[in-house]
Amino acid sequence: MNKDKWTELAGEITEWHENCFPDATLEGQLVKLEEEFTEWMAATGVEDSGKELADIFIVCCGLGRWNSVTGRIITMGLLNDLTHYNDVFYKQVYNKHQKNKARVWQKTAEGTYHHVEN
Repeated sequence: MNKDKWTELAGEITEWHENCFPDATLEGQLVKLEEEFTEWMAATGVEDSGKELADIFIVCCGLGRWNSVTGRIITMGLLNDLTHYNDVFYKQVYNKHQKNKARVWQKTAEGTYHHVEN
């Protein structure tokens, strides 16, 4: 797997995050990261676990907006690890990103965003 492909996707996700959530905050994004980690830890099976890990990757790309140390550590760690994976996980991240772009999002009281069912 080409690391440049992952870097390009991460940049695209960060740009989408900036455009879709212009008033997002670092604190809200860290809360969202915690939510996604909780979902990942509760996931059962390889497919569900992979989907939740894709969500974590997407949230970390959003953290890139603030040059967050947390986001950079996790995203770069994942990028380094992902170069050893096949296309399966890349497709999960890519497909989830496409799905997220088509969704309608609503800000919560905690400062995170959740999609409105569609």
